[in-house]
Amino acid sequence: MLITSLILLTASVQDPDAAPAKPAPDPAEVVCVSRVQTGSRTAIEQTCHSRAEWAALRRDRNANRDPDRPSLYYPSGRGS
Repeated sequence: MLITSLILLTASVQDPDAAPAKPAPDPAEVVCVSRVQTGSRTAIEQTCHSRAEWAALRRDRNANRDPDRPSLYYPSGRGS
């Protein structure tokens, strides 16, 4: 029994078909987001920030969110 579990354990650790890990995205890479302005079909606003700046904007937005106000995605209030 012990030998069987050791064999299964080593087989799962040494998986040759495992995909290599993706490299982490570069935080200095600039990412642009295009949004259509409200009330217009043709006016497009493009906002560009580095990945680190986008992450900081998300953190600030989530930090300032009222926890008692229900989310648009979770109207029942679950999820934060």
